[in-house]
Amino acid sequence: SVTGVQTCALPISFRADHVGSLLRPPALLEARQKKRAGEIDDAAFREEQQRCVREVVARQEALGLAVVTDGEFTRDWWHIDFLDALEGVDAVAGDAMVKFQGPEQPLTLKVNGRIRRGAPIFVDYFRFLKSVTRATPKITIPAPAMLYHRTGRAAISESVYPDLGEMWSDAACAYREEIADLGRAGCTYLQIDDVSFAYF
Repeated sequence: SVTGVQTCALPISFRADHVGSLLRPPALLEARQKKRAGEIDDAAFREEQQRCVREVVARQEALGLAVVTDGEFTRDWWHIDFLDALEGVDAVAGDAMVKFQGPEQPLTLKVNGRIRRGAPIFVDYFRFLKSVTRATPKITIPAPAMLYHRTGRAAISESVYPDLGEMWSDAACAYREEIADLGRAGCTYLQIDDVSFAYF
């Protein structure tokens, strides 16, 4: 049970599955650049974003996939957008342990305050995805381990969290709240993505 929401192991009958982090289409990349430059407002960007999500959902359905995602078109980074939305966590420019290719300045995470979920993070994105597909909608969130394994202890305030156990307890509470809200929104397939253990 997660804050009152019953959970169980469901039989997975899909012959094929995918993480769902797809290449962003040029139109979406262009719209994101225009939004950053102040050339379009949030509403215009969201309209283009949702158009791209509809297209990628239709493509997945046309391929016969039983599980579809929004391609992660609703975020800049597969993990940072979610974790940066938590109170107490900030995305900052800096060096991470693993470098990604791309034109954007690399970002890393700093834990500067107590971790809390002030508001739902990906729930509205999931609701939109669910509204535009007949297949099983899947959403992916990064594992809490990404708060630590990218940068290590140096990125976590020792004055805020002298004991890392307290940080993990706070992070677990925040995740429980988000997962419960996703469940209430109709999410039956949530992937918690953890690539950090590959570092070892």
